[in-house]
Amino acid sequence: MSEKTVSNIIMRILIDSTEDILGKNGLAALLKYCGLSDFIDNRPDFSLVKNYTDDDLNRITSNFYDFIGPGAKAIFRMVGKSTVKRVIDSGALAPVMNLKGEEKFIGAMQMYALATGKGEMKRVGNVMVYDNPACAGCAHVKSEVPVCSIINGIMDRLLAWSEVEGMRSIETKCKAMGDDRCCYEVVAADT
Repeated sequence: MSEKTVSNIIMRILIDSTEDILGKNGLAALLKYCGLSDFIDNRPDFSLVKNYTDDDLNRITSNFYDFIGPGAKAIFRMVGKSTVKRVIDSGALAPVMNLKGEEKFIGAMQMYALATGKGEMKRVGNVMVYDNPACAGCAHVKSEVPVCSIINGIMDRLLAWSEVEGMRSIETKCKAMGDDRCCYEVVAADT
């Protein structure tokens, strides 16, 4: 049996943010497709208690691509942005509110890494990098291009919230492509 490493709040925000984008019926159809129909009427609470495994999380994320098809990356990016809106509205980012620009962004991403128990936000030279060797989002997905666009949505929305202008995130490595990790860099928006 897999270790329970995913907190209730991570599952809940993912489900709620997916509903923001797909609507109630779209979410219900996705959860049924994933074999998680119990979540339709019985969502996890907002606690940090770890009641779910990476496999549970992956049942939603990896099936998202099969269920939606070619437009999944764009929709999943929107789910990421919705996730951040929910986190901001909850006040969870209060510890970094008074920071400015890149420091605020890095602090928020470090909080994300802490909350999820996955990855590390750091600077490599002048580049802001989120390195996630434990990504569960693309497990069981095979692709020739990076697919973890939910993280791009999270990062791009946090960049905007932090008032870091003219920048966006790109996924430079993805386990779905055979890489040993998923890795993201913040680059100029026109890159």
